[in-house]
Amino acid sequence: FSHKMFSALFLSCLLASSMAAESTGSIGYCIAGLCPPGFQCVSNECVAVTRTKRSLCPKDQIIGECLAGICPTGFRCDGASCC
Repeated sequence: FSHKMFSALFLSCLLASSMAAESTGSIGYCIAGLCPPGFQCVSNECVAVTRTKRSLCPKDQIIGECLAGICPTGFRCDGASCC
C-alpha cells in the first residue's frame, strides 16, 4: 500500500465505525468491560442505560433528558429529566 492509500483506508474505517456508533447509541468501546456512569457495556460497546422511571418534573419545566445523571448548571436531574 502507498501512504495515501493507507491513509484513505484508515479514514474510511474511522468514519464507518463512528457512524455505526451513532446508530446504535454507543459512545464507544468498553474498557476492560467498564463504561462511564450512566452507561452499560453491551456487546463490548458503552450504551446509555435506559430507565423506565417517569419524570417527577412538571412537564412545562422539563428541558430534556439527563445525560449520565447530569444536567446543565441551574437544573437538576430527577432521574429521568432535567428541570
